[in-house]
Amino acid sequence: MKPSDGAEYSEYGVAARLRARAVAALEARRPAEALAAARALRTLRPDDPAARQLEAAARIARGEVDAARPLFEADGDAPADPEHAMLRARFEARESGPHRGLGIALDALARAPLDPALLSTAQELAAAAGRAPLALVLARRRLATGAAPDGAGLVQLAHRYLQAGWPETARELLLDVTSRAPEPPGARVLLGEACLASGRIEDARTAFEGARERGECSAAVWLGLARIAVALGHRDAARANVAAGLAEQPADARLLAFALVQGGDASDEDEWAARAERHLASG
Repeated sequence: MKPSDGAEYSEYGVAARLRARAVAALEARRPAEALAAARALRTLRPDDPAARQLEAAARIARGEVDAARPLFEADGDAPADPEHAMLRARFEARESGPHRGLGIALDALARAPLDPALLSTAQELAAAAGRAPLALVLARRRLATGAAPDGAGLVQLAHRYLQAGWPETARELLLDVTSRAPEPPGARVLLGEACLASGRIEDARTAFEGARERGECSAAVWLGLARIAVALGHRDAARANVAAGLAEQPADARLLAFALVQGGDASDEDEWAARAERHLASG
């Protein structure tokens, strides 16, 4: 609420402009400009937590960690402002490890459970701390509250979970993603890979075939179906899927490599080897 007194209103306007300038400079990666605006704001309002928060963020961006710490610590271990808590959590994660930062983020979420920046930060730190179930809970909360990134961002997150060795976490997140419209490209293919990695063969086949029905006939789809056929002992079906994939993408290195490993008779292997050599020579 803006003050009614003329002088105070003028001060309010100056403070709002300084805050906006500091935020814009931080977003534009101009930390020196952000620091100047934040320090001016602190001169005008020395007890304003938002001013301390902005100066701390600017100093972190400039690499001035020691100067930032007392600014973060001024509000204790549980900053009341969600944005300040988010910055404090990231700072502590950087300085003391993800578990410390995660604790601060979770404490702040207890007071502001729908804050999108806090949800994002807590989810990121939970993943960094190796707490896959918690990361999944936070991802689902972001989906439920509309605070999640676009579908493509969630597919990338699931891919990181899969790479980190958390196929079940990736699978459960992708099940949520593929149940919502619009479904992002690649989500069903990655779901198939997550199902394969977690030993869910039939679920993987359903996912890959669903991707194919949606027109996503990428090398990953054919390769996934071929891997499923091999797992089930259907060698001919595996070769047929690889051949179908190579008919569409004859130079795909993954399909060629799979064909070399899982090839049939010697003449087939010679053919795949020749294709692989041509592919390597053209690259």
